[in-house]
Amino acid sequence: MLRKTAVAGISSLALTLGGVVVPASLAAAAPASAPAGPSPVARAVAAADRAVSSGLDTLVAGGPEERYDRRDVTPWGGKDLYSVAYERTYHGLPVVGGDAVVLADGEGRVRAVRSATEATIAVPTTARVKAGRAERTSRAGVATVTGSDAPRLVVRVRNDVQTLAWETVVAGTTKERRPTRLHVFVDARSGKVVDSYDEVRAGTGRSEWNGPSPLTIDTSRSGTNYVLRDTTRPGLQCSDYSGGLFTKATDDWGTGSASSKETGCVDVMFAAQKQSDMLRDWLGRNGHNGNGGSWPAKVGLNDLNAYWDGSTVTIGRNTANKWIAGVDVVAHEFGHGLDSFTPAAPTTRAAWARRPATSWAP
Repeated sequence: MLRKTAVAGISSLALTLGGVVVPASLAAAAPASAPAGPSPVARAVAAADRAVSSGLDTLVAGGPEERYDRRDVTPWGGKDLYSVAYERTYHGLPVVGGDAVVLADGEGRVRAVRSATEATIAVPTTARVKAGRAERTSRAGVATVTGSDAPRLVVRVRNDVQTLAWETVVAGTTKERRPTRLHVFVDARSGKVVDSYDEVRAGTGRSEWNGPSPLTIDTSRSGTNYVLRDTTRPGLQCSDYSGGLFTKATDDWGTGSASSKETGCVDVMFAAQKQSDMLRDWLGRNGHNGNGGSWPAKVGLNDLNAYWDGSTVTIGRNTANKWIAGVDVVAHEFGHGLDSFTPAAPTTRAAWARRPATSWAP
């Protein structure tokens, strides 16, 4: 069964083919002067909805207890093609690992479908294990816990194995003192951990800086000072890991030394802005997050690595104590953000295929 929901945002295609994204304005109604009749995107969406309702190919129609909720509509390839992404529920519970995507054209023809699972869901929906117990079990998997989200009851599907589970997201640090946001799935009937994955992804840095210098970066004013904040890409700014947002009286940043955190932030801003432009120019995506915005970054982590933690990019150092803020590292970490803000879970093959294509990652 299909539940038709409003498209809340635009993000890239969760097919292994790759994806193209354009601003949500493409889906807006045609001007009053335009000829009457459905627009190409409306015909594509209608075809995708029919495919989902009928259980076409690898899609599962299911019974009245199963629904597909339409989430995103995304132009693909610039050839009058559209990907329509769906999330699945069972008796109102999210099915984690049950998402699907339909590729349809502006004539109303379905071109391809992809489904994370072809299995019909059939699990009990009453938990025997209390949410509090599941949360305690989940927190035990993180060395130092700084917080955890309230557990939510879901159906976890992996390799077509279905489990009624409590999903808890636990934030903190690992035994290696690295940041983590661990998604833990505890069987809601037995209390055992059945699956987990970490939101935090780490990149390996080899670059020192971008060039040629001096670079041109987008910054902004704050009172009489300048700040390393890009108001044209809301959310993008760069801070000292041990302090606050870089602020100064002149709009002249960095020293050219890769051991300078301010220089590291210049490189971060440059790389993130160029990647955002690339996504717009090559793929039609509206910003890193698909809605015109991006995420903050920090430079100065005393670790031989760089991270994406679900909301922020953190840049560490190399063995020469230089901040690893080259384009390959920065774009790789922001690429994890693309995965998080794109239909399909971060653990799917589509996400792993998508990241190298958008991040210059080695």
